[in-house]
Amino acid sequence: MFKPKQHIQKGESFALWRLPYTRQVKAVVSNTIEYFTPNFFKQKTNGFAFVPFDVESTTPSCFLKGDIITDVNTDIKTTLADFYLLNDEIAIDTPKNYTNNVAKGIEEIKSGALKKVVVARNTRWEAPKDFCPITFFNTLCEQYPEAMVTLVSIKNFGTWVGATPELLLNVTAENLTTVALAGTQLKDNSKWTEKESEEQLWVVRYIENILADF
Repeated sequence: MFKPKQHIQKGESFALWRLPYTRQVKAVVSNTIEYFTPNFFKQKTNGFAFVPFDVESTTPSCFLKGDIITDVNTDIKTTLADFYLLNDEIAIDTPKNYTNNVAKGIEEIKSGALKKVVVARNTRWEAPKDFCPITFFNTLCEQYPEAMVTLVSIKNFGTWVGATPELLLNVTAENLTTVALAGTQLKDNSKWTEKESEEQLWVVRYIENILADF
């Protein structure tokens, strides 16, 4: 049975997820965190892999090893205290830092080192006092049936929730399938210009180069 508050009290980490175009929510609970390299997955171990935005010695790629729970009940009320929360020490980008990053990106493009740069920035929002992470997870599942929806709470890593349409890998006995998602367009605009086609090719070539090593 999945009970976030009890898992936190025991020092356990957990992950919830809902695969695209399905309704079943799955979970894994683990009292140990293993760290992995790509060869780790040759072990064919059940669990959930998590890779932070900044992979460092203090926040490496990790793996929650455990049995997959398939009878997850998400019709429950939780609070932020029921999860491992990120600390308040995370730096928030200032307008000056963002402008400097854009300038650096332009210089890299001019020098020929890069062809395209997407500069991102973070921000901080205060969560409502009655904010329920599980309810938010359920809302994402309802609003984005075509997405992979996850809620991950890992000791020393924090709590992450989101939905993405991007497919990393789909592996069967005969095939490996992935998706090159690029060339952003408005939903009602199906016309691709040379710009979108070129952006798509950059992603395709990058993926091909990575997979060629395997």
